[in-house]
Amino acid sequence: MPSSIGVTHGWEPVSEAFTVTSSERNVVKSIDWEPAATFYARMIHAHSGQDISIDNFFSVAKSYPLGISRLGAEMVVRDP
Repeated sequence: MPSSIGVTHGWEPVSEAFTVTSSERNVVKSIDWEPAATFYARMIHAHSGQDISIDNFFSVAKSYPLGISRLGAEMVVRDP
């Protein structure tokens, strides 16, 4: 009997797409020519009003993973 599994991550984008302008291996260093951490914090604040800091990074960032677009497929989601 043929069978298949259909599972998705369920994440939805909270902003338009941006470009990683600098990276080193699996580390994003800049997004749209701005330091990645500054850019990421600004996007979170624009969406939720939350400020992100070293003290609350994990609790806030777990709700805001990075999405990597793929043509014709669901985006790949990675935790910052």
